[in-house]
Amino acid sequence: MTVLRVTRSVVPVMIERSAGCIINIGSTAGSVGDYLLAVYSAAKGAVHTFTKVLAKEVGPQGIRVNCVAPYATVSDDPAAYSSGSRFHPERGFFTQAIPTLSSDDLARLHRSGPLDRTTARADEVSAAVVYLASERAAFVTGQIIYVDGGVQL
Repeated sequence: MTVLRVTRSVVPVMIERSAGCIINIGSTAGSVGDYLLAVYSAAKGAVHTFTKVLAKEVGPQGIRVNCVAPYATVSDDPAAYSSGSRFHPERGFFTQAIPTLSSDDLARLHRSGPLDRTTARADEVSAAVVYLASERAAFVTGQIIYVDGGVQL
């Protein structure tokens, strides 16, 4: 809902200026679904589709719309997690659920790609955002950029 509200706030100004760039944050869950996270996955899938449709609708007014979709993003500093993060050390879904899950459930939750680690760093995700906001991405719109270590290969 926040994605929609913020978009509704900024698009009229962007249309008036005939320029702008919107970058939504999705998730790999939005394209493949995360086990035990159906609602989260559906919400992120909606962000991906919203990104594509909005790019078609506002592109003629000079506005680019893209999405960065990371896989598990963690921080070295637990204090850096938002209170809504599923990785929050005290309130996160994984912190609360993992101790109660069977080995089968844990195996289904875990995805890995060809790289030697299974999580992204925040600076890797933000680098994709910086690129999409830059003039170097002036011809990029309606795209979902995955920062996922290849987990969807």
